[in-house]
Amino acid sequence: MGVLYSHCKSPLFDNMAHVRGAMILKKRGKRTIIMAFLTILSLPLRAQNGASLADQYTNVDYGYSVLIPEHLRIRRSDPLAPNHGFGIDLSDKPPSYLWVDGTFYSEDFTVSEVPQVTIRGLQYRGAANIKLRNKVRIRLGGLSAMLFIIDYELKQKPMVSETIWALRPAKKDSIAIHYSIVLECARERFDQDSHIAEKLRQGWHLLPH
Repeated sequence: MGVLYSHCKSPLFDNMAHVRGAMILKKRGKRTIIMAFLTILSLPLRAQNGASLADQYTNVDYGYSVLIPEHLRIRRSDPLAPNHGFGIDLSDKPPSYLWVDGTFYSEDFTVSEVPQVTIRGLQYRGAANIKLRNKVRIRLGGLSAMLFIIDYELKQKPMVSETIWALRPAKKDSIAIHYSIVLECARERFDQDSHIAEKLRQGWHLLPH
């Protein structure tokens, strides 16, 4: 059983105004400089014709591939949008959504700041009662990675954000890239859906460069 590639708009984007990235505020002397690496993901409303089936997603732009668990429909951004990764709608009500991403590392933030960057992104979206529950070191496709879990409320609904984040360092002939697998879901769905994020992590691989 393969995976249907679709350009449908995610209902979770409608309900949660999903943002890839976040915002950092840093003080430099008397000036406050806002450094953002946020992107509002907008997908077209209707599926395009000619959807294809596959068991693996490959992104040559950012050098990674992911084995997709069976029966899951992955959603990609519009062909004219940047090709960072894909999303998976796990549930509309209660909401649960996965996003797998690769992005050039701009060095506007350090690795240790990533959880705080995510918290600022949640604040930007209107989240409240934000708490960092856990942070551990893991591996992602041979890269050193961190996994952190954040509890928060959005529109008075208990939510959880789980992020797996890894950095591929720059080499002489290549730019540094950071990778992420992000699960955002209603708290009641977290235990079951975090297992899917773990399957994606296990099936995530770097492409040679």
